[in-house]
Amino acid sequence: RASAKGSRVMHSYMTSVDGKQTITLTRTPRINWAPFFHPSGNYAAYGATAKGSYSDFDIFLVKTDGSFEEVALTVDTGFDGLPAFSPDGKLLAFRGERLRCWDLTTGKDAWTREGRWASASFHPKGGRALVSAVARRQLIVVEAATGRELKTLTGLFPTGPAYAPQGDLAVLAGERTLHLLDCATWTLSEPRETAGIVRSLAWSPKADRLAVGLQDGSLSLWSRSDLGAK
Repeated sequence: RASAKGSRVMHSYMTSVDGKQTITLTRTPRINWAPFFHPSGNYAAYGATAKGSYSDFDIFLVKTDGSFEEVALTVDTGFDGLPAFSPDGKLLAFRGERLRCWDLTTGKDAWTREGRWASASFHPKGGRALVSAVARRQLIVVEAATGRELKTLTGLFPTGPAYAPQGDLAVLAGERTLHLLDCATWTLSEPRETAGIVRSLAWSPKADRLAVGLQDGSLSLWSRSDLGAK
């Protein structure tokens, strides 16, 4: 996503790995924020300002072919945002007045969690999801299909999780720390200190390196052994 300096309009884009091809996904002049791609690659879901209000966000679905064909998935008053698809594309979780997970095959809620939950993220192999409550310093492991609570982890993790491609590990970030999560036992390692406030995390395709983006614009690379993984 990008916006002009001082503008309250933000658009979302899709760019090839080599940077030679860019497709504009959104065209409506508003804040179009935090796109998440459907596993098919044919669609992206994102939050956008609705009805001209910057305190009112809805979830939209748009085709990724540059046709600008979009559909509003929510029309609620208030904030609906931070969408995430399950790996099979059948579930869509997003944050609103409560955390909701839709079954896209039925068009109904698969599960909800009341209260101010920050986000949900699905394990790449399916079956599990992590639900984050930053204000309460909690991270809940739930069954992806039902929302049944399996385990509670305590700590402040405003960034992540970033799952390794194989799904065996994930990394969570505190403001200035990295925490390795074993996805078999759902246990956290001791924190690793960073040189600044963490804003983004991304694994390499082979999961032998983790890129850590900091608030000051710098980027550092961490090996698995740096993180305490074997």
